[in-house]
Amino acid sequence: MGFFVYEYGAVPCASPGYQLLRSVNLAGSALTAIIAGCLPPGTTLPTPPPSAPPGGTLSGCLSPQGLPSASSPCPSPIRWCATDADLLSHLGYTHPDHRLVVDMKPNVPSVVSLYELKKVWGVTYVHGNPWTVVMLQLEALWVDYHPPVGTSVTAFKACFPDPPRPRALVHEFLYLNYRVPPRSRSGVPTWLWGPSGMVNAPVLFEDALTYFIPHLRHELLRHSETDVCVGCSGVLPPPTC
Repeated sequence: MGFFVYEYGAVPCASPGYQLLRSVNLAGSALTAIIAGCLPPGTTLPTPPPSAPPGGTLSGCLSPQGLPSASSPCPSPIRWCATDADLLSHLGYTHPDHRLVVDMKPNVPSVVSLYELKKVWGVTYVHGNPWTVVMLQLEALWVDYHPPVGTSVTAFKACFPDPPRPRALVHEFLYLNYRVPPRSRSGVPTWLWGPSGMVNAPVLFEDALTYFIPHLRHELLRHSETDVCVGCSGVLPPPTC
């Protein structure tokens, strides 16, 4: 999976259309800045040792069965939300014609699978080896699409026409680790995507689910025009349905 900034509008291949500008490190730049801005004043995240296991840990404040420890409770997780405009701003793109696009299958040479990233909700655990679970809201652009004869997948991804509407709204759950990047010269920790493998999905504890589910419900039911992305506060307006 890769993240890219596109220009939307009158582009060389179509009007309207999407033209590729560059790939971006979403986790190490925009998400790192957003999470840092949502931490309570004076909060310092512990730096995990290089030997720390991937995926974060809540050991020390949970029982072996995953319940809160009465003797050593966990710090409250930080709940936050960011729109596509928030993310693009942290990447240095502030023009309304810029878009964040996710390539779900960047290494598959035969099909195009592109989604526009609209919002990200996150729950950040600040204890032990810090980690964050996120829910991405995506709008399907081209799903397992075969470009026209004579147009390569690479060329299509570089510039493509505005897809037909309506489009499917989909959501994906991922996680981030807080650690020093491999081969880092500065030794400064940042947020990195969980390691790739056969399975790369977060474990969702009750505090994360109780944050994600109402937002997901609001977005899918569309019963309110209120924007439920509530920044760092995590406060959701009461349901209207």
